[in-house]
Amino acid sequence: DVSVEVSPSSEKGEISKVEFFANGEKIGETTSAPFGFTWEDAPAGAHTVTARVTNSLLDRAESSIQVVVGEVTSGFPNDFVLNLFEKRQGTRFIEHEDYNYENGQWVEGGNGGPTGEPYDGGAYEGLKGVNGVDFNDEGGGGAVAYRFDTTDPSPGPALAEFNATRHTDRGGFTVQNNWKVGWTSEGEWYNYTRDFPEEETTYEVFAQISSGGSDPVATLQRVTSDATQEDQSTEDLGQFSGPASGDWGTAIFYKLHEVGNPDNPTTVTLSGENTIRWLRGDGDQDVNYMAFVPEKEAPTKTELSISLSEGTITIEWNTAATLQTATSVNGPWSDSDQSSPATFPIEGNQAMYFRTVQ
Repeated sequence: DVSVEVSPSSEKGEISKVEFFANGEKIGETTSAPFGFTWEDAPAGAHTVTARVTNSLLDRAESSIQVVVGEVTSGFPNDFVLNLFEKRQGTRFIEHEDYNYENGQWVEGGNGGPTGEPYDGGAYEGLKGVNGVDFNDEGGGGAVAYRFDTTDPSPGPALAEFNATRHTDRGGFTVQNNWKVGWTSEGEWYNYTRDFPEEETTYEVFAQISSGGSDPVATLQRVTSDATQEDQSTEDLGQFSGPASGDWGTAIFYKLHEVGNPDNPTTVTLSGENTIRWLRGDGDQDVNYMAFVPEKEAPTKTELSISLSEGTITIEWNTAATLQTATSVNGPWSDSDQSSPATFPIEGNQAMYFRTVQ
């Protein structure tokens, strides 16, 4: 079940009702405070939930949020994932066209995301990779612009400019020189050496992929041997898969899951320098980029205690949550500037309500 609670206000007229919609379909309404609703038996997946407020003058306003129900690994709304990138400090990006070059070389700080800085793109322009060391290409795509001169007979993954806003937006910045890797075959791979924080960090991993054909499948690996030599050994970190986007010009997000088990999302824990490998599996795919998003720590449950003594109420709580007060259970609620323990005088028969918010 999904519980939604709103705190509407109106300068003119009284709030008469709040309607709730999921992906454009009405799922319920309420006409009295508190203005909340529980969406029972909500189906697994990513959903846009909208609250539409109407006052007694028939003025309307609405606001939407993105919610994910259950363990989901594909079909995320674009804005939901981009907002996640922006809110989670320390998100690292790997642009798919920026694979290693000249036997395991890589541009330190040249791809923005891993250093936490915006990235315009183009740091690897003209830097040729070595087939069998930096990538494995069976020759299906041929040499192309950005990494190779179009007249260069050297083999290399085929690239195409991918500059629609939904493909260049990284949540907190925009890539100006953006390419996708396509025209690939099953078994081809690309290595990406990147510098992650020295302190071990656990990441949720997303990939933006387009497919106008069959459903894409790819395995994320870590190179466990010398990435400057041939015949490298690897370990599997997880897999990306799900329904195709429907056309080659529109990429959608897929989340890393256990190998062979798309119902179980998984994470990766990284620190320091790592060589990450994208191994193309079955199905059709053009790949734009990957994002390594620091896993959100589960919030500590706030425990609130109230005691009365000699005309004073003392409130104590055990987290960094903000204490709020009100004279009605329906609000309005106001932040208290006190930290725990907070004290309030008892004034006559005036009711007082307290809550904490994180």
